[in-house]
Amino acid sequence: MSSVERRGAEARDCPLCGTRGILPLSQMRGLGGTIEEPLMLCPECGNEFGAVGVTWLGMVRPPLDGDEEKLEAWADDVLDAWLGKEDGG
Repeated sequence: MSSVERRGAEARDCPLCGTRGILPLSQMRGLGGTIEEPLMLCPECGNEFGAVGVTWLGMVRPPLDGDEEKLEAWADDVLDAWLGKEDGG
């Protein structure tokens, strides 16, 4: 497995064969659905590589209890994760 510093769209490209648009393996997600330094697996050549320095925002469900305050807090957390803000500020 290779683990090199990879940023942006490049993090989704296989460093061995160049296949583009690879999605991360299923992994534990953090607050707001983020995956820190995701592991990737190339479907073409089978190369497993780490996207070091990358935060992946995965699919997360909003709270379903209908509480507007919880929904807004969830949306703020997702936005902070998307923008790379760790402290919510």
